[in-house]
Amino acid sequence: YTYDLKNYGLARNVKQCKSIINSQIYKEFAKLNKLKSTILSNKLLFQKEFGQFDTVEIGVVTVNTTPYKYFKNGRVYSIPELRKNPNLLIS
Repeated sequence: YTYDLKNYGLARNVKQCKSIINSQIYKEFAKLNKLKSTILSNKLLFQKEFGQFDTVEIGVVTVNTTPYKYFKNGRVYSIPELRKNPNLLIS
């Protein structure tokens, strides 16, 4: 599991929410997908260091409650969500 902690602030309206998604979250997932690809292409090297694994999961954790829930290959969680259910990161 690979998650990145971000503070996008609170989106006060739909326009701000769309702006954050288009300008920041998509870029973050592009970086995480590149990292995922690198890990999978060098899987044996990473397994020597970290142990056996089959898949690599990616996502973003935000400081504030978030309306940005699901993306194609990842998930955006918020700290308030994780306080209620810390197992979200590994489910």
